[in-house]
Amino acid sequence: MPKLTRFLSLLALLSGAALSAAPITSRGTDFWLAMPPNIGAFPPDVITLYLSAGPAAAVGTVTVPGLGLSYPFNVPANTVGSVNVDASAYLGPTGSVSPYDATESKGMHVSSSQPLAVYAFNLELYSTDAFLALPTPSLGVDYYVLSYGGTLGSSFAVVAPSNGTLLTITPPVALAGHAAGTPYTVALSQGQTYLLQEDGTADATGTHIQSNLPVAVIQSNKCADVPTTSGVCDFLAEESFPTSAWGQTYFSVPLATRSKGDAFRVLADTDGTVVSINGTATTTLNHGQFWEAELQGLNQITASQPVMVAQYSNGVYYDNAPNNLADPFEMLLVPYEDYDSNYLVASPNSGFTYNFINLVTPLACLGAITVDGVTLPAAGFSPIGGTGFYGLAVTSTAGAHSVSAPCPIGVSVYGFDVADGYGYPGGLALAPVASVAKLVLNPKTASQMVGQTDCVTATATDSGGAPVVGVRVDFTSAGANPGAGFAFTDANGQALFCYVGNNGGTDLLTASLGSLKDTAQCTWSIDTPTPSLTPTITPTFTVTPSVTASPTVTLSATITPSPTATPPPLSLFLLPANPDPARDWVWMPFHVTEDSWVDIQVYDVSGEKIRALDPVWTLAGYAEQSWDLENDAHNRVSSGVYIYRVRARDQRGVQQHELAKCAVVH
Repeated sequence: MPKLTRFLSLLALLSGAALSAAPITSRGTDFWLAMPPNIGAFPPDVITLYLSAGPAAAVGTVTVPGLGLSYPFNVPANTVGSVNVDASAYLGPTGSVSPYDATESKGMHVSSSQPLAVYAFNLELYSTDAFLALPTPSLGVDYYVLSYGGTLGSSFAVVAPSNGTLLTITPPVALAGHAAGTPYTVALSQGQTYLLQEDGTADATGTHIQSNLPVAVIQSNKCADVPTTSGVCDFLAEESFPTSAWGQTYFSVPLATRSKGDAFRVLADTDGTVVSINGTATTTLNHGQFWEAELQGLNQITASQPVMVAQYSNGVYYDNAPNNLADPFEMLLVPYEDYDSNYLVASPNSGFTYNFINLVTPLACLGAITVDGVTLPAAGFSPIGGTGFYGLAVTSTAGAHSVSAPCPIGVSVYGFDVADGYGYPGGLALAPVASVAKLVLNPKTASQMVGQTDCVTATATDSGGAPVVGVRVDFTSAGANPGAGFAFTDANGQALFCYVGNNGGTDLLTASLGSLKDTAQCTWSIDTPTPSLTPTITPTFTVTPSVTASPTVTLSATITPSPTATPPPLSLFLLPANPDPARDWVWMPFHVTEDSWVDIQVYDVSGEKIRALDPVWTLAGYAEQSWDLENDAHNRVSSGVYIYRVRARDQRGVQQHELAKCAVVH
């Protein structure tokens, strides 16, 4: 195949800017997790891992090294498979509600050839819940437990992916013989687990877990009444988010079929954290403290510092759910800062009458969200106050479901059966948003001609001034050329946003990340063409005397032509590929100043051409083409950085071409 012409020059051009960092998401190739004990009153008691593959088939194994268990899997592309793990992998004593404080070798390890998402279900009749497992690279070293007390066994578990792991645990109240406020340590080797289980009404929420190496933390309760007066308990389990991934802005959609609202808990990491509901300050929390309330309808939950938020399904008798199809579960909400744009989620293959997907979207994506390839009408969504965000509960079925959008959206998955329920976050981009202390947008002012491209760079740094990599920065333009976009910070903590101004005037550009914002301004001027001049005719009279006759008069004229009117040159401007990095498809936007044929060719970093997109006749202005991440043989390309060339050719045969890059992550 032909090499890209002047490829060395291209590499030199790109070397001046760091490549965008691929954001860490809940999809990965390596996971460590564990399943806390259920009440065990209604066998069979099944641990089921649902494995959601991306564009490439995922082949691998689920093992429990400490028990000698191994389960191979082969999940076809864009489908969800499942693995049932023997009940011996449950932590602690099944059925017992006595205090438990011990280490075991029951860590479950998922290893895959291609990225996938893992949803862990504990399926027990009348006592089910599920959680989203986090891939090993996204795990942290600082956690809090957000569980629930009352009835039986508020608990938490820790899994060590590495040898030499040392935990420091500080309970807020006396738990299983450990004094309130007194730190204690636990040493773990790879694959080992630590489970602390309380036997009474004590609540493990607020327990602070710190580690010298990354770990996974699962918060749970064998059988919790939600609220504590509801009278019918159920198993709760969620994998905790590390504090680095906490956010400050959350949106909630009410659980379908419930008529009296849902329970919520907000947990703080920083003293003096002010929590607001729908813009009204409600409470102030110190580190490890939580606030609980029943909320109805759609809500915005914000905080002055990063927090973790859980939505709980209330007990079946709390609102006398229809046909008793409900019961408690815990479902962590994902902060807006960590929303993703593509999901492949799973509901249990059987055992649940109702299955739902809750969606949260900004205004920009209304009418563009698809579930299983079907576009959801914008009219079906309800506004979340005046926030500019909208929510909807979608009825789904058993099995796998794809959700996608051109911008980041929130997805939660849950379901109900007789005196039972489950819920979990559909996925997230696990960026270290909580560590960003400063966001600066440059240049502050710019002047451009209409039809040109303006670019601004947002730089995210932590409290020590170091760049923060892989966080999403949102951009808006308000004024003459309104619009929006987003980008992830690169190795220098920088996110680039470019756009073409089609109208004269001034734009106010805003970069935002959580509560941090900065602004810049661009003024667009219209380049008025010089009008054509009418040729000037200057008459000249020449009198030539004659000796023998009357003088001869000759009339001539000097004609000064006007400048020849030259058609405006063809110009081509590229905007950043979106999404970047891409997983399933990528949009390649551009702007041409003349009606043109536009074709795009894609190359790998060695200069080999891998895909030629069909030429498209494009009218002057903004346009875009999409690439399905396949080569000319219609095989999915591998993860990596790709260069693409956009070439425009107008009716006069004038050509322009520009080069850009995008990353592909599977």
